[in-house]
Amino acid sequence: SYNALQVRFEKKYSAGLSFLTTYNYSKSLDDVSSTAMNQNNLLAGYGPSIFDVRSRFVFSPVYELPFGPKKQFLQQGPLARVVEGFQLSGIITAQSGAPLTAVMSGNFSNTNSQLLGNLDRPNVVAGIDPNSGPKTIQQWFNTGAFVAPAFATFGNEGSNVIRGPGLVNFDLALARNFAIWHEKTLQFRVEA
Repeated sequence: SYNALQVRFEKKYSAGLSFLTTYNYSKSLDDVSSTAMNQNNLLAGYGPSIFDVRSRFVFSPVYELPFGPKKQFLQQGPLARVVEGFQLSGIITAQSGAPLTAVMSGNFSNTNSQLLGNLDRPNVVAGIDPNSGPKTIQQWFNTGAFVAPAFATFGNEGSNVIRGPGLVNFDLALARNFAIWHEKTLQFRVEA
């Protein structure tokens, strides 16, 4: 099950600037993408998909610098030829974290399932939110929210109840376009 609100705003190229901005708010649920199925409670397998990113924002500008012939600044002279044709662009991405399922290594359910790799789900302690953890590299979620189930029983944890860390990413490019012949151009780029 997938539901989303998708917004797109685009500025067509004018005055040396164009950009594309998108925002996606969504929710994806399924019963097949999680680790460690609970054969005793199939409803516990229904939850956020492993690729369920609730919120995603992307901004992608392209700006042709206003230097050189037919531009706003430095239109003439040898320096105009040196600084013409430069373009600055980037991609800024910010998104919420993907869901995770806590698993225990071992055969707590006594099912000895080679297919699932003996990964059983724990019990979730009532009243403790797994996502109330310190959000550090050493401990992202609240480990005190989980306890081992009794031997030969399945844990009650639902599918993908933990939200992992979000992502903020910046990509930047500086390019120089050289007119070769008629409408042919050669571009050199540096990206980081």
